[in-house]
Amino acid sequence: MDGKNGFDKVQLHKRNRIGKQMFLIMFFSVFLTAAIYNGFGVRLGEYPTNILIIALVCMVIYMVRLIAAKAYLPSTARVRDTIIPFAIVLVISLFLNSPITVAVVLVLGLANTLVTLIHNKRK
Repeated sequence: MDGKNGFDKVQLHKRNRIGKQMFLIMFFSVFLTAAIYNGFGVRLGEYPTNILIIALVCMVIYMVRLIAAKAYLPSTARVRDTIIPFAIVLVISLFLNSPITVAVVLVLGLANTLVTLIHNKRK
């Protein structure tokens, strides 16, 4: 068990492996989008929107894979530890005044809290 964040070595290895794979998938997706636009003139969406969609899809796949691999939460996770950072990020996103950012933060924060609750009930 790692004293700093509560994950054991197997969980850390799984998280790192999945993270590296998802980074490569996101990089090549953005690269492919640019190549399709420059080579064939096909635009999948306006510039900031298509990158945001690719990043969100990759982030959701990353979260699902982490939860499925049981590497999302350490064995010592508590709901209080997940709600405080969520509240801080929510306040910052409200200052940015972007409805998309607020919606994404709300969905991810609530999903994070739900997973923590489920994880604690299984113990």
